[in-house]
Amino acid sequence: MQSINLIAFSQVILSWLVMTVIFIIVGIFWDLFTLSSYDGKINLSIISAHLFDASSTFIAVDYYGYFEQHVLPGSIYNLAGTAITMFPLKIIVICISLYIIDKYVDDEILSGTLKLAIFILGLAPGVRNFFKFSYWNLDLVLDI
Repeated sequence: MQSINLIAFSQVILSWLVMTVIFIIVGIFWDLFTLSSYDGKINLSIISAHLFDASSTFIAVDYYGYFEQHVLPGSIYNLAGTAITMFPLKIIVICISLYIIDKYVDDEILSGTLKLAIFILGLAPGVRNFFKFSYWNLDLVLDI
């Protein structure tokens, strides 16, 4: 029976919470993430899902010897010397995407569908990676 790596578990949760709280504070000043509107709450959940993915990737790659399978993020990590670059990459791409959807997509069904797809694309790999390296003795490749 495999045991949970509580240190890895807590490192990911803590880094994710810190980044999410930052965006809750940003929501006070930027309507894209405000908690006083439905769209702001949806957008915050989307960025939070992607921050969870970035947290699990960062901790796994930088502290536990995992490596990025995909060429572009792996190259960026190698150039920067750290996987913490996943945070600004995700933040920039997701914020631009959410802004474009909120500003230019008038159809609520299409807007909701796009946001659901973006949410799933952040949460699914984040959860998979998180459970993959939170347990001891699993392979060292993140399928990100």
